[in-house]
Amino acid sequence: MITTFLPPDTPLLPCAGQWDLFFSPDGEGEVEAAARAAAARRVCAGCTLAPDCFAWAMKHDEAGTWAGTTEHDRRLIRRRQADRARYAARREAAA
Repeated sequence: MITTFLPPDTPLLPCAGQWDLFFSPDGEGEVEAAARAAAARRVCAGCTLAPDCFAWAMKHDEAGTWAGTTEHDRRLIRRRQADRARYAARREAAA
């Protein structure tokens, strides 16, 4: 649950009570998953806690949609970060 990283006095989150938007049910098809993720992104778009939510999802490799990013999105982000780190290390070693 998202509130595990938030202080108890956090105002009501925009995603509260809408968990079915953020986690895919078993057997969900691609079209349904895309529609669900788009709806979740709309909820996340105006949330002031999205940066904290995103950091949590990245750190803990969470399932579902967090801060408007899907598991697939976060895998791509991690891959790009790793690629950049490798590139920087190679440039540093060549200098």
